[in-house]
Amino acid sequence: MPELTQAHLDTLKEVCNIGINHAKTALSQLLDTPINFAVPIISQIHIHQIQNLFEGKKTTAGYSTYIRGDSKGAVMLVFPFKDAVTLSKILSKELDGTSIKFEVVIDNLKEITNILAGSALNAIAKFLKMNLYESPPNVHSGIIEQIVIDLEKEFGHDSEALVMQIDMTTQSNKSITGYLFLIFPKTEIDIILDKIEQLSN
Repeated sequence: MPELTQAHLDTLKEVCNIGINHAKTALSQLLDTPINFAVPIISQIHIHQIQNLFEGKKTTAGYSTYIRGDSKGAVMLVFPFKDAVTLSKILSKELDGTSIKFEVVIDNLKEITNILAGSALNAIAKFLKMNLYESPPNVHSGIIEQIVIDLEKEFGHDSEALVMQIDMTTQSNKSITGYLFLIFPKTEIDIILDKIEQLSN
Protein backbone atom coordinates (compact mmCIF):
# COMPACT_ATOMS: atom_id res chain seq x y z
CA MET A 1 0.00 0.00 0.00
CA PRO A 2 1.53 3.34 -0.98
CA GLU A 3 2.40 5.67 1.85
CA LEU A 4 -0.05 8.49 2.38
CA THR A 5 1.63 11.88 2.60
CA GLN A 6 1.03 14.18 5.55
CA ALA A 7 -1.12 16.28 3.24
CA HIS A 8 -3.28 13.22 2.48
CA LEU A 9 -3.61 12.43 6.20
CA ASP A 10 -4.47 16.04 7.03
CA THR A 11 -7.18 16.02 4.37
CA LEU A 12 -8.66 12.77 5.67
CA LYS A 13 -8.46 14.12 9.22
CA GLU A 14 -10.56 17.13 8.24
CA VAL A 15 -13.08 14.94 6.43
CA CYS A 16 -13.36 12.43 9.28
CA ASN A 17 -13.72 15.27 11.77
CA ILE A 18 -16.78 16.43 9.82
CA GLY A 19 -18.20 12.92 10.09
CA ILE A 20 -17.46 12.73 13.82
CA ASN A 21 -19.15 16.07 14.41
CA HIS A 22 -22.24 14.72 12.68
CA ALA A 23 -22.06 11.63 14.88
CA LYS A 24 -21.65 13.75 18.03
CA THR A 25 -25.25 14.94 17.97
CA ALA A 26 -26.71 11.49 17.28
CA LEU A 27 -24.51 9.82 19.90
CA SER A 28 -25.31 12.45 22.54
CA GLN A 29 -29.00 11.85 21.90
CA LEU A 30 -28.56 8.08 22.08
CA LEU A 31 -26.60 8.25 25.35
CA ASP A 32 -28.85 11.01 26.72
CA THR A 33 -25.81 13.03 27.79
CA PRO A 34 -23.50 15.49 26.02
CA ILE A 35 -20.41 13.87 24.50
CA ASN A 36 -17.32 15.83 23.55
CA PHE A 37 -14.86 14.55 20.95
CA ALA A 38 -11.23 15.50 20.65
CA VAL A 39 -9.99 16.18 17.12
CA PRO A 40 -9.27 12.69 15.74
CA ILE A 41 -5.70 11.50 15.30
CA ILE A 42 -5.20 9.87 11.88
CA SER A 43 -2.34 7.55 10.95
CA GLN A 44 -1.54 4.78 8.46
CA ILE A 45 -0.40 1.38 9.74
CA HIS A 46 0.12 -2.17 8.52
CA ILE A 47 -2.76 -4.42 9.52
CA HIS A 48 -0.59 -6.47 11.90
CA GLN A 49 0.30 -3.29 13.82
CA ILE A 50 -3.28 -2.87 15.01
CA GLN A 51 -2.54 -4.92 18.12
CA ASN A 52 0.22 -2.48 19.13
CA LEU A 53 -2.42 0.16 19.86
CA PHE A 54 -3.86 -2.01 22.63
CA GLU A 55 -0.73 -2.82 24.65
CA GLY A 56 -1.82 -3.60 28.20
CA LYS A 57 -5.46 -3.68 27.03
CA LYS A 58 -5.52 -6.84 24.97
CA THR A 59 -9.18 -7.71 25.59
CA THR A 60 -11.32 -5.67 23.22
CA ALA A 61 -14.82 -5.39 21.86
CA GLY A 62 -16.19 -3.84 18.71
CA TYR A 63 -17.81 -4.27 15.34
CA SER A 64 -16.78 -4.17 11.69
CA THR A 65 -18.77 -3.52 8.56
CA TYR A 66 -17.75 -4.31 5.00
CA ILE A 67 -17.28 -1.42 2.57
CA ARG A 68 -18.92 -2.02 -0.78
CA GLY A 69 -19.41 0.07 -3.90
CA ASP A 70 -16.61 1.92 -5.72
CA SER A 71 -14.02 0.52 -3.30
CA LYS A 72 -13.78 -2.60 -1.15
CA GLY A 73 -12.62 -2.90 2.43
CA ALA A 74 -13.98 -2.63 5.95
CA VAL A 75 -14.67 -0.15 8.71
CA MET A 76 -13.93 -1.45 12.22
CA LEU A 77 -14.62 0.28 15.52
CA VAL A 78 -12.80 -1.27 18.50
CA PHE A 79 -12.63 -0.31 22.17
CA PRO A 80 -10.50 -1.67 25.01
CA PHE A 81 -13.05 -3.75 26.90
CA LYS A 82 -13.05 -1.46 29.95
CA ASP A 83 -13.95 1.52 27.74
CA ALA A 84 -16.64 -0.54 25.99
CA VAL A 85 -18.21 -1.34 29.37
CA THR A 86 -18.09 2.32 30.44
CA LEU A 87 -19.78 3.44 27.23
CA SER A 88 -22.39 0.69 27.47
CA LYS A 89 -23.22 1.55 31.08
CA ILE A 90 -23.89 5.14 30.05
CA LEU A 91 -26.21 3.95 27.29
CA SER A 92 -28.00 1.50 29.62
CA LYS A 93 -28.05 4.05 32.46
CA GLU A 94 -26.26 1.63 34.77
CA LEU A 95 -24.65 3.01 37.92
CA ASP A 96 -20.88 2.87 38.46
CA GLY A 97 -19.91 -0.19 40.46
CA THR A 98 -22.73 -2.31 39.07
CA SER A 99 -22.18 -5.21 36.68
CA ILE A 100 -23.49 -5.34 33.13
CA LYS A 101 -24.03 -8.41 30.98
CA PHE A 102 -21.61 -9.07 28.14
CA GLU A 103 -24.52 -9.41 25.71
CA VAL A 104 -25.75 -5.94 26.64
CA VAL A 105 -22.29 -4.45 26.04
CA ILE A 106 -22.14 -6.03 22.59
CA ASP A 107 -25.66 -4.93 21.65
CA ASN A 108 -24.96 -1.36 22.73
CA LEU A 109 -21.70 -1.24 20.78
CA LYS A 110 -23.60 -2.24 17.64
CA GLU A 111 -25.73 0.90 17.89
CA ILE A 112 -22.69 3.06 18.56
CA THR A 113 -20.81 1.51 15.62
CA ASN A 114 -23.70 2.25 13.28
CA ILE A 115 -23.46 5.92 14.24
CA LEU A 116 -19.67 6.46 14.33
CA ALA A 117 -18.61 4.20 11.47
CA GLY A 118 -21.54 5.24 9.32
CA SER A 119 -20.88 8.96 9.82
CA ALA A 120 -17.16 8.64 9.05
CA LEU A 121 -17.74 6.53 5.93
CA ASN A 122 -20.47 8.85 4.65
CA ALA A 123 -18.21 11.88 5.08
CA ILE A 124 -15.36 10.19 3.21
CA ALA A 125 -17.66 8.98 0.43
CA LYS A 126 -19.13 12.47 -0.01
CA PHE A 127 -15.70 14.12 -0.11
CA LEU A 128 -14.25 11.58 -2.54
CA LYS A 129 -17.44 11.60 -4.63
CA MET A 130 -17.51 7.81 -4.43
CA ASN A 131 -20.39 5.41 -3.94
CA LEU A 132 -19.46 3.67 -0.68
CA TYR A 133 -21.91 1.80 1.51
CA GLU A 134 -21.66 -0.55 4.46
CA SER A 135 -22.98 -3.99 5.31
CA PRO A 136 -24.63 -4.94 8.63
CA PRO A 137 -22.06 -4.95 11.48
CA ASN A 138 -20.15 -8.09 12.50
CA VAL A 139 -19.13 -8.42 16.15
CA HIS A 140 -15.49 -8.69 17.24
CA SER A 141 -14.62 -9.43 20.84
CA GLY A 142 -11.77 -11.04 22.73
CA ILE A 143 -8.01 -10.93 22.45
CA ILE A 144 -6.89 -8.34 19.91
CA GLU A 145 -4.26 -10.66 18.39
CA GLN A 146 -6.97 -13.11 17.28
CA ILE A 147 -9.02 -10.31 15.75
CA VAL A 148 -5.95 -9.23 13.75
CA ILE A 149 -5.35 -12.81 12.57
CA ASP A 150 -8.94 -12.96 11.33
CA LEU A 151 -8.52 -9.64 9.49
CA GLU A 152 -5.32 -10.86 7.82
CA LYS A 153 -7.14 -13.97 6.60
CA GLU A 154 -9.93 -11.79 5.23
CA PHE A 155 -7.93 -9.00 3.58
CA GLY A 156 -4.39 -10.35 3.23
CA HIS A 157 -1.18 -9.95 5.23
CA ASP A 158 -0.09 -6.95 3.15
CA SER A 159 -3.29 -4.98 3.80
CA GLU A 160 -3.12 -1.69 5.63
CA ALA A 161 -5.39 0.46 7.73
CA LEU A 162 -6.08 4.10 8.24
CA VAL A 163 -6.64 4.41 11.98
CA MET A 164 -8.49 7.21 13.70
CA GLN A 165 -8.14 7.49 17.47
CA ILE A 166 -11.41 8.73 18.95
CA ASP A 167 -11.24 10.30 22.42
CA MET A 168 -14.59 11.01 24.04
CA THR A 169 -15.42 12.79 27.28
CA THR A 170 -18.84 12.75 28.94
CA GLN A 171 -20.46 15.56 30.92
CA SER A 172 -19.49 13.68 34.09
CA ASN A 173 -15.82 13.63 32.93
CA LYS A 174 -15.70 9.97 32.01
CA SER A 175 -13.00 9.42 29.35
CA ILE A 176 -13.43 6.80 26.65
CA THR A 177 -11.01 5.94 23.85
CA GLY A 178 -11.85 3.93 20.76
CA TYR A 179 -10.19 3.27 17.43
CA LEU A 180 -11.88 3.50 14.06
CA PHE A 181 -10.07 1.55 11.32
CA LEU A 182 -10.54 1.88 7.58
CA ILE A 183 -9.04 -1.34 6.25
CA PHE A 184 -8.24 -1.81 2.57
CA PRO A 185 -6.62 -4.57 0.52
CA LYS A 186 -3.36 -3.46 -1.08
CA THR A 187 -4.88 -2.52 -4.45
CA GLU A 188 -7.79 -0.47 -3.15
CA ILE A 189 -5.82 2.40 -1.61
CA ASP A 190 -4.65 3.44 -5.10
CA ILE A 191 -8.26 4.32 -5.95
CA ILE A 192 -8.54 6.54 -2.89
CA LEU A 193 -5.16 8.17 -3.47
CA ASP A 194 -6.11 8.99 -7.06
CA LYS A 195 -9.36 10.56 -5.87
CA ILE A 196 -7.60 12.70 -3.26
CA GLU A 197 -5.05 13.87 -5.84
CA GLN A 198 -7.78 14.77 -8.35
CA LEU A 199 -9.74 16.76 -5.77
CA SER A 200 -6.61 18.51 -4.49
CA ASN A 201 -5.63 19.85 -7.91
